[in-house]
Amino acid sequence: MEKYCFLSLVDLRNELKKRHAKVSGRKKELIERLEAYERNFNFGKCDNPVPPEYVMKLPDAMVYKDLNSDRKFAKVEIDDLILYLGLFEKKLDQTPINLYKEKYLCYMILFKSDEENCYYLKSGCRAEMKKSVVYTVDVCISFDGQILEAQCECGAGMGPNAHCKHVAAVIYGAHVFSSKGSVLVENTCTEKLQSFHKVKKYTDSPAKAKDINIPGADESTNISYEPRKSKFINSSSYEAFFRNSCINFAAISFSCMPINQLFKPCNIILSVSA
Repeated sequence: MEKYCFLSLVDLRNELKKRHAKVSGRKKELIERLEAYERNFNFGKCDNPVPPEYVMKLPDAMVYKDLNSDRKFAKVEIDDLILYLGLFEKKLDQTPINLYKEKYLCYMILFKSDEENCYYLKSGCRAEMKKSVVYTVDVCISFDGQILEAQCECGAGMGPNAHCKHVAAVIYGAHVFSSKGSVLVENTCTEKLQSFHKVKKYTDSPAKAKDINIPGADESTNISYEPRKSKFINSSSYEAFFRNSCINFAAISFSCMPINQLFKPCNIILSVSA
């Protein structure tokens, strides 16, 4: 429905207010929300006295505590999540489970309200297509594991009965925590091993040693490995001298001389016949 693409932000918000819908978000999200409301006949909320922007009544952010194995928490079964989604004719597919397993949840914190007999669970879930965007998710769970309320900052996460994939991923994380005592969230910078002291992988093509410009390399590598004395170098008589001194020396066994392999052995048959 292209008719909403040409509206300004003010007009888009006014249209959402008429439908008693959430008006926060970027322009693209507002357009998608308007299209969703029009496809679903405004979800039957035009005559419903629900306030334009529903917000859960949440405790103060300072009272939340980290979710760890020492925290007492309700027993949230996977059937509770399936039942909650079934109220909105939705099924539990693999998408929220993959969001949880791939550590799209940034954090999970918890507050236990004894007055209301429920737990307040707050989490941040990254957007599936753009991980730089983080949606805040709030879920209220009773002591017996029933999902009472939920809301999310995404376009489809309006409370009090938000049932988007981000809410489902958080509730699935609550189910895992209630059964295993731990939850998967993304690693913080302090949890990763330091790598600044490690040599970075060389990605260029290999270079020849002779082409590497190392200061002082010529002076330190200019070493002569010539074992002969200077007077024997390039001497025409040196080959005969070497043969007489080493190979033809009777005191040295032919088999133990490592240089014998460099010379072709004589033809014994030819020398006998001669």
